[in-house]
Amino acid sequence: MNGGDEVVDKALELGTTFFRNENYPKAKEIFKKAFKLVRSYNDKQLLRLRETYGLAKYSSDNHSRVYHPKYVRILDNLAATYEKTGELDTALKYAQRMLAVEPSNLKCYIRFGKILQKQGKDGDALDSYDRALGTIEDKQGNHVDASERFVAIIEQQKAIVKERLRQSTFSGVHDKNSNTRSKRSFIDPIQERKQLSKRLKRSHCEKESELAKQPKDYVDELPFEVLPLIYRLFSNK
Repeated sequence: MNGGDEVVDKALELGTTFFRNENYPKAKEIFKKAFKLVRSYNDKQLLRLRETYGLAKYSSDNHSRVYHPKYVRILDNLAATYEKTGELDTALKYAQRMLAVEPSNLKCYIRFGKILQKQGKDGDALDSYDRALGTIEDKQGNHVDASERFVAIIEQQKAIVKERLRQSTFSGVHDKNSNTRSKRSFIDPIQERKQLSKRLKRSHCEKESELAKQPKDYVDELPFEVLPLIYRLFSNK
């Protein structure tokens, strides 16, 4: 039993290495094998394993099935890998399975909303973010993954999607319930700050460059009391 779980951990580690090295086909292959393995455990083995990890017997309100402790993580890795290869419909299916298993896990909503945005389904993404924030309010005090980081990401993405929908509505192109197929990029908060910093720095450098190209008027820099003497010399000639 423990040996089997070690295989899952090694598969996750190896698949993540391939993913980071952008070898997505190989990462996909490894994650799918790990997924197949965790689904092969029987309920008795899974219950014992969850107890070892200090987890509750069931991952959600549905007590009809017991899941491996790494089940949702593997689903997330598969969704991320299919997302990278542009297979967004398949990625979305894995994200939906994540939510079905752990409907109170905010990370599931982040992945789900991210893929919906890339599919151009801003209305659905907004609904997903609303559900995520509603989950925190409804289940306060229970075992909910409500880290400040995840809440901040969801609130930021919700604001971005709402603004995009508002602008689209004004232009008459899109409404909340329509799902255009144009791709939307998910904006990572940290990456967004880095890009903004680069734009500001570039703008500052461009302004300095423009100023350096402009001809310099040395007369303007002379003391005011010297100017009459200079003008007198010009007039005497």
